[in-house]
Amino acid sequence: MDEEKALEFTQASAAVMELVFRSKGRFRNSEIECLTVVHDHTLGELRYFAPISRTDFLRETGLSQPSVTTALGRLLAAGVVIRFRTDGRGKRVNAGPPPFVYKIDLAAVRRLLHRDAA
Repeated sequence: MDEEKALEFTQASAAVMELVFRSKGRFRNSEIECLTVVHDHTLGELRYFAPISRTDFLRETGLSQPSVTTALGRLLAAGVVIRFRTDGRGKRVNAGPPPFVYKIDLAAVRRLLHRDAA
């Protein structure tokens, strides 16, 4: 990983963790748990902001399927998480049966933090 990419990754990671810590009143515990899982998954990849599937959320959070569905819906509505379909190899496609995957919208995270700071 080059130095510029490492710096961007570190800043993004710090922004997400700051949002998690500040979100006690904004998001429910299940939503914070899902946000933390996306963050931890990203840290595990280290090279790019890898998307994560709903199955991964269920396995890694230990939450029930309805709790994960509700939490992801609220995170999507807040604009913090992006949902899209992949072709199974991580490439975006516009339609078809592959499952949705989720990733953090870093620009939205930064906007929320900036708005809270103002």
